[in-house]
Amino acid sequence: MPPQLLILDDFKISNEITAGLLKEMGYTAYTCQRSEEALNLIKSIKIDIIITDYLMPEMNGLEFLKKVRELEEYQSVPVIFLSSVSNPEIIESAENFGITAWLKKPVDIHQLAEVINKLITK
Repeated sequence: MPPQLLILDDFKISNEITAGLLKEMGYTAYTCQRSEEALNLIKSIKIDIIITDYLMPEMNGLEFLKKVRELEEYQSVPVIFLSSVSNPEIIESAENFGITAWLKKPVDIHQLAEVINKLITK
């Protein structure tokens, strides 16, 4: 079974573009536009890598990450942030909760693919 990835971004087009590219690379990609929807999904499907935006309504990416890490089976799952935010304090807070990578938007799909491929082959 190919690795299963979750993409969480409140902009539908960003989800669709990222998911399309990841599917072309042979991954199974699920998309969500709301954090609560994503939390429900990861409780029902085993996700191998989570890719999330930081700036979102309802709860930001860091709040989402905290909730993910509360789930025993997701305490060490790789989480990649894709964001236009470059505030070092926010990035450091995310690192303290165990993010794997913080990639700046607009995302270079080759850079994202490289990060994912490294995580999959670990």
